[in-house]
Amino acid sequence: MQYSIFENIEHHKDYPAKIFVVSIDHSDLHWHYDYELVVVLKGSLTLNYGLQRYVIREGDIVLVNSKIIHGYRNIIDNLCLFVQFPPQLLEQVLNKNQVYYFYLNSASKTMRPKTQFSVFVHTAVELGMRRNPRNPADILRINSLLYMLLADLVEYSHYDIYQYPDRAAFENDSEMFLRAIQFVEQNLKNENIKQELCRYVGMSEKTLYRFLKSITGFTISDLINSIRIQKAKIMLKQSDKSVSFISQECGFNYEATFYRMFKKETDVTPNEYRQRGGRVQGDPKVQGYLSFNRWEAEALLKKYFYNAN
Repeated sequence: MQYSIFENIEHHKDYPAKIFVVSIDHSDLHWHYDYELVVVLKGSLTLNYGLQRYVIREGDIVLVNSKIIHGYRNIIDNLCLFVQFPPQLLEQVLNKNQVYYFYLNSASKTMRPKTQFSVFVHTAVELGMRRNPRNPADILRINSLLYMLLADLVEYSHYDIYQYPDRAAFENDSEMFLRAIQFVEQNLKNENIKQELCRYVGMSEKTLYRFLKSITGFTISDLINSIRIQKAKIMLKQSDKSVSFISQECGFNYEATFYRMFKKETDVTPNEYRQRGGRVQGDPKVQGYLSFNRWEAEALLKKYFYNAN
């Protein structure tokens, strides 16, 4: 079974976004086309963002940019609001060959906007409160709030604009990245995997390095090791093969290297991971969600809405 870190997001039928409240146990490293705005309503969790790791706590707000690899892991019982929206919403004010990269993260000292974070929190939680429209007026209001959020991001946050030579090149970035992932998944035991990957995608090592860094923040080695660890996690859950066997199957020549890389990625050893996770049936899922009190979630949204005023 192959592991894919691409997540396809389905938007609401009445507006171009996906808005939901959830309690997260874990979210494996993944990426998607959408921007992802997260407000921590309760508790805390770690956010792996490209090569950075942040602890995001109650009241924090973070924007995950389009096509950036990221993942979450629970620290303290949490509730989070997610607002996911596609880059195409910005095309009305941008050349179609451009894309914004926003810097908005209240857990980082270097990603502070030109206004208070509460401005973004207020709009986000109102979107959360209105996420289930009941009539045409509700639909119009939630669409207007989405554009208000975009306007605030463009006006108040710091950002870079990346220029692509043509729209096809922008869209083909994702296809190229998926091809690279598929090749790595199918050739984990190849001792010359880095060189073979470059040959497969038709890029020099230096060009492929720049390509991966620009869209994911990962180096070639980062990508290969991440996919190897994800394959190991699946095998640990779904088989009784020895750790030594799994290490070899996932392309690690030395078991000590496998232990070190696995613990760096998951904070536990392979044996501890197997003991905690047990066996699972079916396909692996990107997210691990927990049950939560929906009345509490709605109360927290209202609290943040009125406190942010």
